[in-house]
Amino acid sequence: MLVKKVITGNNKMNLQQLDKKLSLKQIVSLLLTSALATACSNSGGGSNGNNNGGNGDVSSLQLVAPKTIYSLPSESGAGYIVINNPTGSAVKNLSYRLNYQTGSGTSAEIDPASAAECAVVAAYSQCNIKVTIPAGTVAGSIGVSADNSGTSLLSKLGRSLKADTVKNVAYSGIEQAAYNSLSGADGVTLSYYHTVINGTPYILVSGLVASANAGSFNNVVLVDSNNNPIPNQQLIAGSGSYTQGKTFSVLLPAPSGNNLSQTIKVQTQQVNNGQTTVVSTATTSSTLTTKENIGIAEMLPSAVYLTSSSPEQTISFVNTGDAMAQLQELTANNPNIEIVFNPTSLASGGITSAVLRLKNPEIAGTSGNISLSYNNGQEQTVTSGIVDQNVNPAPSPSPTPPPTPPTPPPPPPAPRAGLTAAINPDSQFYVTTASPSTTRQLTLTNTGDTDETAIIFTLPANFTISNGADPATACAVTNPTSPATISNTLQPGSSCTVTVTYNNSTATSQGTDNISIAYNYNGATPAPSPTTAAVSYQVTQSTASLSVSPSSHNFGSIVNNNTDASADVEFTITNSGDIATDGTSFTRTITGTNNTMFTLNNTGIAEQDQCSTSLAAGASCKVNVKFGPTATAVANASAVLNANYSYNGQVSTAATSSLSGVSVSASAASINISGPTASGFTGAGTSGNPYVVNTNTAATLTYTFTNSGTQDATDFYVTNSTLTTGYTRSGGTCASSTGTNLPNTGSNTCTVEYTINSGTVGTNNFNQNVMTENWTDQANPSGTSQAVGSNLTYVTVQAPPAPAITITPVANWSTVMGNPYSFTATITGGTSTVTFSGFTSDIFGATLSSSTCNLNSSTNPSCTIIVTPYNTSSGDYSFWDPANIGNSSVGNEITVSSASGIGFTVSADNSATINGNASPQTYSGITGTVTAPYVYLAADVPGDAATAGTGITWGTNGTVATRFTVGSGAEANCITDNLTGLMWAKNANLFGAKRWQDTSANPNTYPAQEAIDAMNTNSGATGYQLCGHSDWRLPTQNELLSLLNYAAASGNQATWLNSQVFSNVEAGGYWSSTPGGNGAWRVNMLAGSSGSTGVTSLNYVWPVRGGQ
Repeated sequence: MLVKKVITGNNKMNLQQLDKKLSLKQIVSLLLTSALATACSNSGGGSNGNNNGGNGDVSSLQLVAPKTIYSLPSESGAGYIVINNPTGSAVKNLSYRLNYQTGSGTSAEIDPASAAECAVVAAYSQCNIKVTIPAGTVAGSIGVSADNSGTSLLSKLGRSLKADTVKNVAYSGIEQAAYNSLSGADGVTLSYYHTVINGTPYILVSGLVASANAGSFNNVVLVDSNNNPIPNQQLIAGSGSYTQGKTFSVLLPAPSGNNLSQTIKVQTQQVNNGQTTVVSTATTSSTLTTKENIGIAEMLPSAVYLTSSSPEQTISFVNTGDAMAQLQELTANNPNIEIVFNPTSLASGGITSAVLRLKNPEIAGTSGNISLSYNNGQEQTVTSGIVDQNVNPAPSPSPTPPPTPPTPPPPPPAPRAGLTAAINPDSQFYVTTASPSTTRQLTLTNTGDTDETAIIFTLPANFTISNGADPATACAVTNPTSPATISNTLQPGSSCTVTVTYNNSTATSQGTDNISIAYNYNGATPAPSPTTAAVSYQVTQSTASLSVSPSSHNFGSIVNNNTDASADVEFTITNSGDIATDGTSFTRTITGTNNTMFTLNNTGIAEQDQCSTSLAAGASCKVNVKFGPTATAVANASAVLNANYSYNGQVSTAATSSLSGVSVSASAASINISGPTASGFTGAGTSGNPYVVNTNTAATLTYTFTNSGTQDATDFYVTNSTLTTGYTRSGGTCASSTGTNLPNTGSNTCTVEYTINSGTVGTNNFNQNVMTENWTDQANPSGTSQAVGSNLTYVTVQAPPAPAITITPVANWSTVMGNPYSFTATITGGTSTVTFSGFTSDIFGATLSSSTCNLNSSTNPSCTIIVTPYNTSSGDYSFWDPANIGNSSVGNEITVSSASGIGFTVSADNSATINGNASPQTYSGITGTVTAPYVYLAADVPGDAATAGTGITWGTNGTVATRFTVGSGAEANCITDNLTGLMWAKNANLFGAKRWQDTSANPNTYPAQEAIDAMNTNSGATGYQLCGHSDWRLPTQNELLSLLNYAAASGNQATWLNSQVFSNVEAGGYWSSTPGGNGAWRVNMLAGSSGSTGVTSLNYVWPVRGGQ
């Protein structure tokens, strides 16, 4: 469809005119509705529900995103989204896209190679999508979603209409990497969602080597409060040598249960030749907590650096909880920061944004923060983030803007105060009641131009300071408690570091506060305002946090002889929490469908490693599980190993591992029957929806026999008793008497087929219990016979319905001059010969083609009857006098003629109905309208009497406008139609005649389209990148019709077009890209007619570009 309007001078023209103005979304909706109708009429397919046509349920996937993707100063950054499939079915044909790109998130891109690798996510597996961001990116956020509804135009239109309703989106913030000079593992920064909803399977921890003093290491792990590695973690990205600026991602299982906590620290290691050496373990820690029925407002990113070059940046707030979050007020402690924010209610998964901007971008570097107050559904709470002003987070920061050099002559500039306070690796003091203390390093930097002294810290409750961790840069603390002091004099550009300690063993909800730092400058002058450093704190009630490794185990097969059993499999139960399991509550149990087939024991486990009634924090114990012995045969035995515990009087919680195995019969074949598989029926074979077959029509029921035992079935065959009238045993691969071997592996199936072909109407059900299985095996050396259990398949025999034929349309119609009009006959059920006769019309020269067609509902369900009005195939347009049409009509659709006396009769054999009535049916009084297409009417040729009165001047005030313009320079071989804006190849026969589709090739080829594709991409092809363009295409039917001039002498379009500026316009058919009938539409450049023709016929190809 062409909706673009081309303007030349004062003239405007639409290639396709709409009766009303529509919004883009309305147009898309109409296109989608039309496409759906076409798809339904052509496919006859049905819905597969969430299975999505076999592609799998995309809503079952778990998208795990990091809270932070780090932006690096001089190289591109990358983050990863983990796609987890926790189900037993693969999800296929996946595509991924970015949603809600705010701020710098608009520059983020999904790596296409990783997306292609994750197009299929197998059952119980994971895949990682890579997202890249350019170097130097500032604050922003993104969301990532997955979809597998298809790549067709129909699917894309559908997605465009629902793009604003995507629910399953994983959000991440984009944050400038903040560097520091901390030593060891403290120089590694971690970022993650600290509070998650109970049932969240994983979190994704982002890491950044922020310090050049972090040490030499090639591996990182996350450890608990006892420095033990947290079980079942996965390093997703970032392996190899770690230097400053290196990022990594760790997928970490979340604790299973409500109000559980997990202390997290980072440990660096050196791994060489399989030997692991711990390099450093962080002294700072943070806490992961699980909650329920709560709204959680997360700021993305959690740190923003506003500068004179980027004075305005955008942040987002996303609700990662499972309840409503009512956002109330967003405030900044820096009066130079302006906030644009609208309080709102965020449902679970909801997201909103805020804009932060510097009122005066030239003010010296200052540390600050913003705080968001909100109601989380349980209480009022606050979340905060860092917002620094003219502070460079990159390595070796220098004050931004730099100090202004003195400018002679005197006087010198007035003294300026400036002090920044940066907390590293972050400002989140999250602890537990058992590990109540954590530290961060706070660096003070003099960004003013005089010495700064008398530095006093006003500290929130439970905070103290001490000398910094690195003696070389440490401040000299003289009083550790508020009001805390240091004795240092900071010269301009210099800095020192203090250790900030938070110590609180009482459970405390998340809160925020500020460390306020007053100081003097320019001698004893108090600074105009203190510097502040925002802190957030939280004390979580310590809990045990258990995990079982391995998390699942398949024990393989045993024989059900009460003796056979699997070997013992050792399971390790680890408490990575901060406290021991409560009292004597720690137990190990096996539950589930087949729990009695699995047993616990301590055989071979050292006494000190065996599990007892309690498990200390940081400790682990071991227990064995054995499968069997058993007398029960189970094809898929399953159970669950539970490590049960409670804490603080709470309900018992369990860490689990999935157990599975197979118990098979001892030395015996085991024959199972499945089916039937039906062919030739409709219906489902149930009592409410029986299989239905017409009388005297064959249909089959096929049953499959499978040996799933432990031994071959020797001499296997299937007999049957007397069958119900109408049924015969018609085939299959199972023998009916002395049989053949049916193995228990490999080719371990055979089939029996029964055919029904009855002339009697009524119920004729089939019961599989007419069959008996016969075989010998080790357990039955003399042979055994096993009757097949009763299972009724419901079958109904019906008289075949009369064929039903639908004729459309039988109402008034309209067509563009040069185009035929068609009626379609469609049959459902059976066969019939349809005949159109008695065609009457007062339209001059109208003809009817293909008046008879043979319809078959299975092989040829429809046919088309074409009405060609006005004998346009021969170019007879004598009925239309364009000389009497005014200039004002040139750009508008014109009704050439309207006839109301059109009628025809349709008859059909084989008792077929026509539009619900008996044959024959006569339709009359139909009005047919022929309109002029959007055409150009050439002006009279001055001095040529032969053309006098045959055209209309296109232009205004007697000025003839130029219709076709030949390009210049690189576009010399192309012509622009100033009426439509389309660019055409000047040579209208670049390739000779081509087929639209070559059905003799396997697979089929499309020579016409392929010739144009080669123009765009193949440097050796004819017309390669003609006129410097690579977007050439086949024209639509309407685009070819726009070239026609029905006032041309003798109606010869080729002669007229060649007389303009084109060359080699052939007086024959030209292919369009528009399919039609059983072929495709072409336009004849001799007569100017248009019609559908077979795809294997030969027609010319004329490249076009633009429009649409």
